[in-house]
Amino acid sequence: MLTKLLFTALIIAAGVLYLRHRSSARRPAPSLQPPPASARYWRALPAVLLLTMLGVSALVFWLQWREAHRIFTLRVVDTRTGKETVYPVYPDAVQGRSFRTVDGRVVTLADVERMELTEVEP
Repeated sequence: MLTKLLFTALIIAAGVLYLRHRSSARRPAPSLQPPPASARYWRALPAVLLLTMLGVSALVFWLQWREAHRIFTLRVVDTRTGKETVYPVYPDAVQGRSFRTVDGRVVTLADVERMELTEVEP
């Protein structure tokens, strides 16, 4: 994630330096002919690339956020009594025989309990 931010900052800094260099360069005397169409293309290209990069970055961020916030159903079954308890959890909150529920409770399983993790359908 840090590399994405640094890469974006590098692109922005390069654009700023390019604009400063271009504005400080001597400009030729204005001509009466309109600039060729290719000059407009080259001016718009950095902006299009920047907007594309920002759009792709936003899409990747949203996809990662959505993946991290899926809710799973975790069933804890006591093998002695057969009693079932259901907890909603995020996928990265399950570690070994303990887990953290969506509302923040930390649950540690006993040796006689087993867990079943299933994804909740949207």
